[in-house]
Amino acid sequence: MKLGENDPSTLDTMGNLATTYSHQGKYSDAEVLYKQCLDKQKVVLGENHPDTLHTMDHLAISYYHQGKYRDAEVLCKQCLDKQKVVLGESHPDTVTSMNDLARVISILQSETQK
Repeated sequence: MKLGENDPSTLDTMGNLATTYSHQGKYSDAEVLYKQCLDKQKVVLGENHPDTLHTMDHLAISYYHQGKYRDAEVLCKQCLDKQKVVLGESHPDTVTSMNDLARVISILQSETQK
């Protein structure tokens, strides 16, 4: 059985591969794959689907690991705002995104104090 490049299972696998790259420290490779996955998920699943939001958070963290803190901040905020509405403020994914945003903001504040 062939699923196709836009099948949700294929997108899930794409996200998993990007996460593997991230765990290996290959953040630029992860970024490319997360972006592709996110673009497809927005079309196939919708912009507010939990899987789409999960990928959005992972892309933001790949920015963070590459020192792209402003990009990470913008994406973390977008993701968090959507998660609060879709998942609720107490959902584990929402709480994780809050933590991710706090890490990014902490770095940005320390940079401005230098």
